[in-house]
Amino acid sequence: ESHYENCIKFNELDLMEGCEVNCIYCGLSDLKEPELLNITKVLNGPNPKKGIYLGANSDAFSEESKENAHLVLERFLPQDIQVSIITKKKIPTQTIKLMSKYPHLVIPQVSLSRLDQELNEYIEPGAATADERLETIRELRETGLHVKAVIMPLFPGVDDSYEKLTELVSRLADAGT
Repeated sequence: ESHYENCIKFNELDLMEGCEVNCIYCGLSDLKEPELLNITKVLNGPNPKKGIYLGANSDAFSEESKENAHLVLERFLPQDIQVSIITKKKIPTQTIKLMSKYPHLVIPQVSLSRLDQELNEYIEPGAATADERLETIRELRETGLHVKAVIMPLFPGVDDSYEKLTELVSRLADAGT
């Protein structure tokens, strides 16, 4: 059961053990190589009584898990199950189209803390570029989904200047958050 603000009391569902984004600030980066989990029982089981939170301990749209993320959405959205997602990756167009059919059930969140791509590659080496994440936000918004930006972590003296935050918030707003 999740305790994150945007999905209180949702069931957390990770599609991988470990995470291929490899953020330098995350303890999951120290684990073994990420491994796709078998979600057959989840897909074939009963509907959860609460919503589903994808991405608590891995990124649902990593290269290995994005097909399973689509399968989860395809299985549970038509059953009126709310799904909250947080990602640092690009969401495939076909998955965005699926999500757009259920705007009242999907809580998409895209994490982006800085626009400096060189720094992003060091801090979050497996994440999509800042431009790709902004484009994902734009695509989600254009289909009618209400997108949230997650701006964390911010590093004091690195990310938190007035100029950097103003530019970041402006670009996020222009993209549709």
